[in-house]
Amino acid sequence: MKKVAVFTGSRSEYGLIKNLIHIIFKSNYFNLGLIVSGTHLAKNYGKTLDEIKRDKIQISKLIKFKYQKNMSDPKYISSNMSKLMADLVSYLKKKKPDVLILVGDRYETFIAAVAAVILKIKIVHIHGGEITSGSRDDLYRHSISKMSDYHFVSTEPYKKRLIQLGENPKNIFNFGALCNDNIKNLKLINKKIIEKILKTKFHEKNILVAYHPETSSKKKNMNDLNIFLNSIGKIKNCKFFFSSPNADENSKDVIRKIKFFCKKNKYSYYKESYGNELFLNLMKRCNLIIGNSSSGIIEAPLLGIPSINLGNRQEGRIKSHLTKDCTLNSKKIITQVKKILKFDYKKNKIKKNPYYGINVAKKIFLKLKQLDLKEKNYKLFYDIKF
Repeated sequence: MKKVAVFTGSRSEYGLIKNLIHIIFKSNYFNLGLIVSGTHLAKNYGKTLDEIKRDKIQISKLIKFKYQKNMSDPKYISSNMSKLMADLVSYLKKKKPDVLILVGDRYETFIAAVAAVILKIKIVHIHGGEITSGSRDDLYRHSISKMSDYHFVSTEPYKKRLIQLGENPKNIFNFGALCNDNIKNLKLINKKIIEKILKTKFHEKNILVAYHPETSSKKKNMNDLNIFLNSIGKIKNCKFFFSSPNADENSKDVIRKIKFFCKKNKYSYYKESYGNELFLNLMKRCNLIIGNSSSGIIEAPLLGIPSINLGNRQEGRIKSHLTKDCTLNSKKIITQVKKILKFDYKKNKIKKNPYYGINVAKKIFLKLKQLDLKEKNYKLFYDIKF
């Protein structure tokens, strides 16, 4: 039986990969080792470890950061990453998995990739080849791709970008975005039940907010956030549902500002983490999602929900016609929101969505079974013939 290790350090990546984890966990072909760390153990980011436990997936290794309450502070990130590296190397050296599966572009994920390379463990990377010019995620994502042996991308242009980075086309597979499975299998929750769970009421119009700091200067982050909050504060007869950002630099300040805004505005609601299923249900019930999160570019359009993508954080991602880019300008934000709320947008034909896929997790699992994970070989740079 082949040994498969999966690393997850944030709610976003776990929400994407949990269907694949379930399939691997229940199979007789692979022995799963689930490694959990990062914001999963942090109360101020929703402590999503509880969500993993509710999913009844056996956790093989928990890695708690030394500075758990300050994990987004640049002063403590390097110390946390040093501990993560040491604990990962110790675990992987002991368990000797045949492959490590990683998703996305977090700095914790980058550390996991380095640990695997040191121990000569093959890496499968999911959601590589993407671009988010307004954050440092590009640095981590492309570095993880270069350390990886096999790739599962979310759309065809991202496959071409990995080839451009020197990855062999034979080792790159496109089955669509992992979130397709979550959307297809989503159990719709009654509106009244959602209100009961959240202990708050929906309004006539409802907007989901997913706003993260851009990993640039703190001054610019706070200025942009102030423009955004001041803008939506002027929109009447509308309820805003906020969730906490990722544990990026300056996220602590973003959370503080959002909480203060929600305290002052009675038609605003804040929750650290909704959990994947409730988040998608809430998105489905809202008229619009606004912010700078990939969920507004990938998940929302696949649900047929329009989104407004603010600023430069997601610049470079492929978008469907339901995602509208908007600069951080108060007048433009208000105009764009009112325009979308005024019209009843027709549901998106998701088969035309660039991220569309069917049974994505199952297809990845079947491909994993075909790969020769035992083969010891050196990775070569794939040159494009001009």
